[in-house]
Amino acid sequence: MKAVGAMYLGIAFFGVLGLRYLWTACRPGTLTIDDEGIAQNLGWRRLRWAWKYIDRTEVIRTAGGLVSACLLYPRLGGRVRLFGWELPADELQRKIEQYRSV
Repeated sequence: MKAVGAMYLGIAFFGVLGLRYLWTACRPGTLTIDDEGIAQNLGWRRLRWAWKYIDRTEVIRTAGGLVSACLLYPRLGGRVRLFGWELPADELQRKIEQYRSV
């Protein structure tokens, strides 16, 4: 009987994960960069960082340059991977630096 309960729990857990990733595929997140800071809206989670709380940002690429990731290093806490950007990686980095220097 315990095995059946564990099975249903596992099905429910992976069902919720599947719905989350389906949501991400249907409605991708957005990243907004403006004078006040960086805002990330993933649909289920919205985060905002003011420029004064950001130590640095970094755009990293895989060995072949096929995949890029933008990392944000807030003053408090660990690094955060940013999602929802549609610009080329170099242009995203230039835009971030442009707003940081204002």
